[in-house]
Amino acid sequence: MAANIIKRISSPLGWRRRIDRVAYPLRRALRKPFLPKLSDDYAKILANLERDAIHVCRIQDLQLPETEAFWADVEKLKAEVRNEPSLDLGGYFAEDIYSYHVPYETISVKGPNFILWALSNQLLDLTECYLGEPACLIAVDYRRDLNQGADVGNRKFHVDILDVAWRRALKVCVYLSDVDENTPALEYVPENLLPPRSKVSRGFFYAKEIEEQVPKSKWVPVYGPKGTVIISPLNRLWHHARTPDCPDTTRYSAWFTYTSRDNLMPSDRKNDFSRKAFDLIENSLNKRQRESLWWYGLKT
Repeated sequence: MAANIIKRISSPLGWRRRIDRVAYPLRRALRKPFLPKLSDDYAKILANLERDAIHVCRIQDLQLPETEAFWADVEKLKAEVRNEPSLDLGGYFAEDIYSYHVPYETISVKGPNFILWALSNQLLDLTECYLGEPACLIAVDYRRDLNQGADVGNRKFHVDILDVAWRRALKVCVYLSDVDENTPALEYVPENLLPPRSKVSRGFFYAKEIEEQVPKSKWVPVYGPKGTVIISPLNRLWHHARTPDCPDTTRYSAWFTYTSRDNLMPSDRKNDFSRKAFDLIENSLNKRQRESLWWYGLKT
């Protein structure tokens, strides 16, 4: 085990990470004057992310011109949700037997506007301002979550591992169906309520384990009608898909994940999007959008 640790540290990627831990905050500071200028509405979203690590709104509040086409493709893709668990995705999905996903290539062919919505200028500007450097959309996900009362997979509390721990990342979730107390809603623990140690811990915890640190009454479930948008750096917040008492309920949702373009955890990202999916959509993208997709960086 010690030999493996030494090997990782001494590898080229290991050295990059050691240097980046020091250089990352300096790089963000130097780039700050050159970041996109946000509208007042988006500046408020950024302020909420900095303060609370989450912002919740309606999709129309984002005023994205791509939204109408996004909803049209959402309806096309609904029929494409797999009828079996997506065990091939690996990671915590390997035991998340109640989550079903649309394959990435299917999204590119039948729902390209689903991806283009996440590559809108406004969202890329917001993400770049939060990250402090150009953003990369590393994953898109159209999923259906069934509530069967099992505390497995994303039902356990966790923080997302999206890049190395000291770097910023961002996720955008859109509820594609109404989500209430009888549905597997996103639920999180406010960042300021967790002990410092928990902020950097990695792993998955049962609800009862989190409750030992923070009373359940302090947890925050995010309910909302179809079109509710959650923007959050979920590598900062302990969260899970809430398991309600009502069985056999379903949540449809879209998930988009952004990190820095030179993600330092490439092996962990092997299940995010795919080169084939990128090739299928490449001709629909402008220069900024191509540069903002994870697989573009790997193919050039």
